[in-house]
Amino acid sequence: MADGLAEKVSRLKLKHGSAEGLGTFEALEFLVLVIHGKWALWRALSVVAGNDSRLQGTDFDELTARAKSQHERVDERRLTCSRSALGPNAERTNYTRPETETGNGRKAGARDTR
Repeated sequence: MADGLAEKVSRLKLKHGSAEGLGTFEALEFLVLVIHGKWALWRALSVVAGNDSRLQGTDFDELTARAKSQHERVDERRLTCSRSALGPNAERTNYTRPETETGNGRKAGARDTR
């Protein structure tokens, strides 16, 4: 399930911008997190597999090794992409920090001029 979601999100993100741009970097960040989650799940399930007949027969060592290998490959790509996406020559978008209101009706960071 997580694999399918990660693949769909990465396809969507990779359609925007350059192959080494911020969208690609964000997609790779997401994939690294999903793969780490799979790795952690396989490890946890391997601990309880001996006490749960539904999990017996599943090779959690293989699944864990596969997730680790995927993580290493994607993380290497993510780090390579970070140079262009986040480095000094990266394309910058005009990002304006949204203003938020505090509980007293004033904008956050606004000075009290009373």
